[in-house]
Amino acid sequence: MKRNFVFVLTTISFAAFSQEKTNPVVFLDLNVGYAWGGSSGFINGTSLNYQVKDNLFTIRTTQLIDSNLDVISPYLPLPVFEVKETVMEYGLLYGKRYVYDSKSLSFSAGIALVERQLCSNVEGVSSAFSDKTNSIGFPFEVNIKWFKSMKDKYRIYGIVPVGKATSFGNSIGFKLIGNISKTSYVGIQLSFGLGLHKAYSKS
Repeated sequence: MKRNFVFVLTTISFAAFSQEKTNPVVFLDLNVGYAWGGSSGFINGTSLNYQVKDNLFTIRTTQLIDSNLDVISPYLPLPVFEVKETVMEYGLLYGKRYVYDSKSLSFSAGIALVERQLCSNVEGVSSAFSDKTNSIGFPFEVNIKWFKSMKDKYRIYGIVPVGKATSFGNSIGFKLIGNISKTSYVGIQLSFGLGLHKAYSKS
């Protein structure tokens, strides 16, 4: 997983810092939030996005974790999380993305493999995951994000400028996310992006 992430990041960086005439629109998102529905809980994931004209193609991986929060004892109030359920989604989505200067709005839907695991308990102690099921789901999402409006130096942590002016940059936004399957859910996520978020003109 880590090697794949480094490979994707290196590829995007190479495209960004090479000589650009009209840069491609490709970016990676890291997403965190909460979901409700047939399965509820903390939801996180990544997505790799590629845009051609106003067509958006997305590869999405999402993990939902449902857990109970408890404490060790009244005298030692340390939090303990007991996982009840996990839902993994591996999806391909297609949609439309519209860019307005320094922000964009997109709508996508597609198909996904959904892996659900329920955790069984023995005398109050969590045991290994059981009751694993695989099914087909229909993922969807609506995104709004903000990014730099023109080529500029890349800024580490959004503050420290480095290198020459480039299309490569950060973004931040919000995502309405969901999946219709045997265990449907809908959620809200905060999204952090890295890549080429629009076709920038030559500086």
